[in-house]
Amino acid sequence: MTRMPPLALAALIIITIVAITARPAAAAPMSAATLRITSVSALKDRTNCWTVRLSTGATLKIEKRAFDTGGTAPAIGAISSFRDQHWLPILGYFGYATFVQSGTTFYGYR
Repeated sequence: MTRMPPLALAALIIITIVAITARPAAAAPMSAATLRITSVSALKDRTNCWTVRLSTGATLKIEKRAFDTGGTAPAIGAISSFRDQHWLPILGYFGYATFVQSGTTFYGYR
């Protein structure tokens, strides 16, 4: 069994501490007029998600949560209350994003 060099071990410990102490960050609030859904894919049976592209260029996979959304799909148009928790690729954590459209809250991830 090989030993990990001290510099690599120190870097791993620092990354772990930063990852553990990181808190979800909310994006700056945007008005519904500035943030819109520009395209929505068909529901994918394999992942049970829609792929949505926002006016900012970001792409989200929106989960179908029947109990939360009542079975409705996101649609092209304005959204409000967008919150993005960002992501941390080092540990495989992908942050969630939520938004409201027509009174329904949708949940997605990058």
